[in-house]
Amino acid sequence: MKSSTIDRVVRDPIVDDLTRREFVTSLLAAGLLAACGGGGSGASSDQSSTRRIDNEFGSTDVPAEPGRIAVLDVRAVEHLVAVGVTPYAVFVEPAPFLAQALDGAVSVQNDAGEVNMELLASSRPDLIIAWETFIEGKVEEIKRIAPTVGIRHDSFTEWAGPFRFTASVVGREERAEEVISAHEVRVADIRSRLQARGLADREVSVVRGHGEILRLAGADESFPAGVLDAVGLKRTAVNHQDTAFGEIDLSFEQIPMADADIIFLMRSPDQFHEEVTARALAHPLWQNLKASGAGQVHDVTLDHWLQGGPIAAGLILDEIEKALLG
Repeated sequence: MKSSTIDRVVRDPIVDDLTRREFVTSLLAAGLLAACGGGGSGASSDQSSTRRIDNEFGSTDVPAEPGRIAVLDVRAVEHLVAVGVTPYAVFVEPAPFLAQALDGAVSVQNDAGEVNMELLASSRPDLIIAWETFIEGKVEEIKRIAPTVGIRHDSFTEWAGPFRFTASVVGREERAEEVISAHEVRVADIRSRLQARGLADREVSVVRGHGEILRLAGADESFPAGVLDAVGLKRTAVNHQDTAFGEIDLSFEQIPMADADIIFLMRSPDQFHEEVTARALAHPLWQNLKASGAGQVHDVTLDHWLQGGPIAAGLILDEIEKALLG
């Protein structure tokens, strides 16, 4: 993400001199936001150039061919890239595997981890795609900047539904179906080869370091759970429980709960995650794990396994294939 692009927006004298609300109000008064795509419903006087999309925020008329899309969601960014659309502005710093595709995108997150309304308005989007969790309490204000569509994530495990929805917002439904079909073909191939190797009955666990603890990251409702289940790998019994985000916290004394025939260990260049991982690997309880003794602890990339779209799912398949099928 190019800092020059962000600096150009941050140094706008209007942003420096006005509060957030005053700034957005001034743009509305000047008619600048109307040029971004319209008011709350996204209605346009030229109805032939818009499409109506039913979404979490109601019914929105969106541009038929949006040129400057702001995405206030992690997964929808990946969805757009997967169908060949590059967001103009994003809320969350993209995962490394998306960085090249998003080079030059404007960041609209402030230091407090919230949407920076000044930067969002200054980016002049003609369409905003958002997850309400990231913009709680700001939905109506954001809808005044540009036509805004709300995306829904009922489960992090099931990515195809939200992916199809995002693709429909930008008129790329056919491309989305091609991506999904190609993924399903590859899943079937890997599942068949795992079965042929006698690996389908092996139990697997996904582990990552986080702060001062470990986490089982492949529990029900997690993104990895969907990919592992699809290729026929069995998750251990402890992973089949109701969780808020598909993860289960483990103290060092609970390390045996992570054991399985095969462990996928999520690694990160972030020292915050890696320090506790290194300590866990040196712990006697870890060294006594069945997977550890059998040489079946496989390093995988945290950024791939924590995402939630077709590109990341494909990268997980890459790592499963490399670890188990050579």
